Amino acid sequence: MGGPFFVEVCVAVLYRDITGTINDAQGTALASGTLSALATTPIVDGTIFLAPKEVVVDITAGTFTLQLAAGAYYDFQVMGVDGEVYWSFQAPLTDESAGEISIAELYLISVAGDTIDPEMEFLTRWLSLTDTPESFVGQANRSVVVNNTEDALEFVPAVAGDEFLKLTNPLNGATLYGVTDNAAVPTATILSLSESAADFDGPVTLDSVQFDLSAGVSVGLGEMAWNDTDKTINLGVGVPTLQIGQEMMMRVHNNTGLDISNGAVVSISGVTNGRVNGVLGDANDRSSARGVVGLATEAIANGQEGMITTEGLVRDVNTVGYTPGDPVFLHASVPGTYQGAPPPFPPLSVVFIGVVVVADEFNGVIWVQVNAPSQLTELVDVSVGVPDTGELLVYNASTNVFENKVPSFTYGLSFDTYVPKATRGKVIHQHGGIEPILTGGAVSSGSPQAFTNGQSKVFIVVNAGSDVTGSLTITGDSVDRSTGIRTIGDTEVMAIDGLTTDGTTTDAAGNTVWTFTNAYISGKWWLNGCSFSTTDTDISDFDIYSVAFEQFGDQPNVVLEGVDISANPINSNAWVYGYLYSLIVPSGNVCNITVEAGGGLPASEITANRLYRMKRAELDVALDGTTDGAWAELHFGPFNQTYWEDINVKVWARITETLVLT
Repeated sequence: MGGPFFVEVCVAVLYRDITGTINDAQGTALASGTLSALATTPIVDGTIFLAPKEVVVDITAGTFTLQLAAGAYYDFQVMGVDGEVYWSFQAPLTDESAGEISIAELYLISVAGDTIDPEMEFLTRWLSLTDTPESFVGQANRSVVVNNTEDALEFVPAVAGDEFLKLTNPLNGATLYGVTDNAAVPTATILSLSESAADFDGPVTLDSVQFDLSAGVSVGLGEMAWNDTDKTINLGVGVPTLQIGQEMMMRVHNNTGLDISNGAVVSISGVTNGRVNGVLGDANDRSSARGVVGLATEAIANGQEGMITTEGLVRDVNTVGYTPGDPVFLHASVPGTYQGAPPPFPPLSVVFIGVVVVADEFNGVIWVQVNAPSQLTELVDVSVGVPDTGELLVYNASTNVFENKVPSFTYGLSFDTYVPKATRGKVIHQHGGIEPILTGGAVSSGSPQAFTNGQSKVFIVVNAGSDVTGSLTITGDSVDRSTGIRTIGDTEVMAIDGLTTDGTTTDAAGNTVWTFTNAYISGKWWLNGCSFSTTDTDISDFDIYSVAFEQFGDQPNVVLEGVDISANPINSNAWVYGYLYSLIVPSGNVCNITVEAGGGLPASEITANRLYRMKRAELDVALDGTTDGAWAELHFGPFNQTYWEDINVKVWARITETLVLT
């Protein structure tokens, strides 16, 4: 439908409703309200009331009657939207009306003061109005006459020469149509002008809008104008002005407890009533620095909302001391400010704010384009626990993330032994072994226990005692196993805490198979005769063993992988059994000795002059070579017979070493 036009001075306005007051002869109001909802008989296409000033014209189809008591007077008043009565008419009811006054019976009024021109015809013809818009807004300097005697509604000025009617475009104020004489203005012309202007009551559809390129006007809230300097449209968003297409802004709430000044570096932190909170960016707070979004483009009082420029020009800031083109960064120590060099990282966060465009104390300009780089640990596919010097990121395919790991490399090694012949039931100890030294020993305060060994570490098995918690002291000569240097009269204290579980057994051929849990081993190598003494234990039964084992160069990250044995029997009565042992020190002086792989071939499975091989792999036994180790033992039979030749024993392991990066 057509929409309202701008109005000046004296206006004739056509709306859907009119307001009237109906009084009786004594002036008492009989009825009042909004005149609307016209009936359909007789054919009356609208109602027109005229006044020197603003009036209302209802052109909806149908009729409307005023309900009054018979014999009463009716007093109809037309008032403007300002509440002022501009015209009133009073007359007695006629008999034929029978208490009703039809709109069709109202005179067409040409207002000259409050008199009625009796020569005017009744309003009996209202034609060709069904397709008209519901309202017009026009302008008149004086009262106007509505001539409805023809098939079209016409506006005729009361005084020739008056510019009584003026239709204007509300988009730009341009005059669409104006009349300065008493020529009739057809309704069709007014309708055409109204509909061609714009659809003002709904969305405006335009092919294009041409702004005045030279206007140079400032814009207020909700206004738009051409910015010839930046070649874009200015949009008023409050105190700041948004240059459309050349900058981006966001609105934030200030709940910092302090005012945020224009040009302050702002970070987002939380939400208040659906609006993100703006706080001063702080390089000492990683979360705050990571959340920096831009510079305040207006002063924002505490508890109020304001605009932040996230990309674009921020004006009227202090850039004194800078040169155009200089970068600015989040300040190292003063939250909400900027500086010309990045702060030291670590520990501070580096946040690039933008570039100085104009250097001035009061009228400085900064182009804002925030870049708060992510730290490595913030990447979505990186999982870093507690980082340490020299670590590398290693991809973990099971979790699809990179993890911090100590750089290392792994290599394999083995120790092996070749024996041409095995005679007399020989036991081959591959890089170590166990030898019993003393069985059933006892030690208590004041009663030491002496023993004689070769050159090795020693361990004890505590079988019984009234007090098996305390310490034992070894006294004797020690030997540095790496250098061979002896220390005469050396001592070592071994902590004792409970009994040992001795799980030692024999195999099918009667060979000893060692197993101990919670035995106690010396840290040093001892030479020849030594003794145990104590001041706080009473051990009535303990065994002493000499033990030697391969420690793989004291490497801490050793994995025992397997054992490989091959031999050639020259007699079908030959048999062989082999065992791979580990010795692990879980803590202190406690040690556990375990068979990691073992088995054999009895004589019933042997054919002379055939090569036999026994292998056990994928053991994956973790050892710490600084304290732990391994060895192999082979048992050949029968006793006192030379039935085996070309014996090879190999123990495999892999070592992972830390890669030191400098």
